Amino acid sequence: MKATESRTALEKLEICINTLNHALIAITTFYSTWYCINYGFDKPHTYHVLLTSLGYHLLLAEGIMSMYNGNTFTLFTSRSAKTNIHWILQATGGSLGLYGFFLEVVQRAQAGKKLFHIWHARFGLVSAIFLCLSILSGCSALFSGKLKTFLRPIFSKFFHNVFAIFSFIFGIVAMIISYNTRSFARNIDPGNMRYAMIGFLSCILLFTLIGPLKTLFRHFGIMFSSSAKSSDSDNGSAS
Repeated sequence: MKATESRTALEKLEICINTLNHALIAITTFYSTWYCINYGFDKPHTYHVLLTSLGYHLLLAEGIMSMYNGNTFTLFTSRSAKTNIHWILQATGGSLGLYGFFLEVVQRAQAGKKLFHIWHARFGLVSAIFLCLSILSGCSALFSGKLKTFLRPIFSKFFHNVFAIFSFIFGIVAMIISYNTRSFARNIDPGNMRYAMIGFLSCILLFTLIGPLKTLFRHFGIMFSSSAKSSDSDNGSAS
């Protein structure tokens, strides 16, 4: 009885944390949009900020959480509906994030500016690479039933989860670094809102990854147990 009560209490806590996360996502998205409007869309950099912000800490974050059992937005949604919501949000958010990334790279290259010389850009590059891998592995996971002859579904889902987690981590950290630069403080936010944004984004990063990390450990356990059974079966056949 106590175990059931503790699990129920934990589930309620996860739902509360998830609700708070949705609120933080709304706040950071509003601030990023407001920042872009005030900065002006006559500057190419504005589109980089807007597209990556909408892509990462709105659509990708919501897409990641859509498969999570503690997600308030999909709490009473069927598994198939969650899957559809997940891939639509991931595909849209990933496309916006990659477009915003390449837009900045092309703009800086055309202007003769240095590329990937600061940590913000380096983390963004790594995130973009993992994002591409996440999209490719996501397609494999989406059609895992048809590809099971060539690749076990659990492996497709496991690697998709890994790539998505790393992409999200590096992407959000890149944004946190950008808010902490002196140029941002001097030109955009002479006050202290950037510190609040750093805190909000850090919480979004941690809260969003609760579901994927639980799934990752579950997939790892399934893979490990199936490998152990296969090994035992081989040893039994040999003996």
